Amino acid sequence: MTEAGTDRMPPAAERGVGDIVKNIVDEAQVLIKYEVELAKAELMPSAKAAGKAGGMFGGAGVLALYALGLIFIGLSVLIGDALGRVWLGFLIMAVGLLVIAGILGLIGKLSMDKADFSATQTKASAQASVNAVKGALNRATVAAKTPALEKRHD
Repeated sequence: MTEAGTDRMPPAAERGVGDIVKNIVDEAQVLIKYEVELAKAELMPSAKAAGKAGGMFGGAGVLALYALGLIFIGLSVLIGDALGRVWLGFLIMAVGLLVIAGILGLIGKLSMDKADFSATQTKASAQASVNAVKGALNRATVAAKTPALEKRHD
């Protein structure tokens, strides 16, 4: 402690480079820690609200599916009453739903077949990075073996 009980560091002239670098690293770590804590505190209410909203959407989806099932039952009964046999209405509705499901499945399969998961740009970028590192290593190896550098060190 120096000067009237304050916790100040000695002037930079009295400290070594290692002490200064350590001080900078320590202060950067504290700053990053506080920034992370601030981000957590700031985002936590939004994350909780988003979680609640997701639960509400999920509940709405479940109830919509139940309602859709009841609509299909009602349509089946309506068709069956019109034909005089309720079972026939359910059969017609089931076949109709299977046809729609088949069409949607076929469209989904065709869309999936068109999808490109090769990530060619990512592969090319990664290969370019690997080649650049290899080139830099080769240049460094050659430069380290040249006589001009050996003479400078002597």
